[in-house]
Amino acid sequence: MTDNKQGITEYKDSKGRFTSGNPGRPLGSKNKTPRAVLNQIRAMDEMALKQLWAAVCLQEKWAIEYVLNKILPASRTIELEGFTPDDLRAAITEGNISPDEGKSLAAILKNLSEIESLDEIKERLDDLEEAAKERL
Repeated sequence: MTDNKQGITEYKDSKGRFTSGNPGRPLGSKNKTPRAVLNQIRAMDEMALKQLWAAVCLQEKWAIEYVLNKILPASRTIELEGFTPDDLRAAITEGNISPDEGKSLAAILKNLSEIESLDEIKERLDDLEEAAKERL
């Protein structure tokens, strides 16, 4: 801890590090400034929404983009006629979806078919168990 020319005590050295015995703000302590700012922002919510609505009505590009970014999903929504491997192949070939989107959808399709296969195996196992009980 050193005193500067104005007589103010400094808790940091010339490299900006805290000097020994002065660890800085305690761990977990809250900064009061952001809390006050958040409270002011919360108090403006109705006014801010009215201003945003007015900007959208005036067809301000920034306002429309902001609203759409908040409303639409982060990733692109893809509509397919069906969800078979042939439908997926056709969508990629026609350029309706990108190859990366096709890859993601193919993985989903594979997982769904595996689940259906497991359901079929479970059904067959149940039938076998029932047949085995009848023979006993």
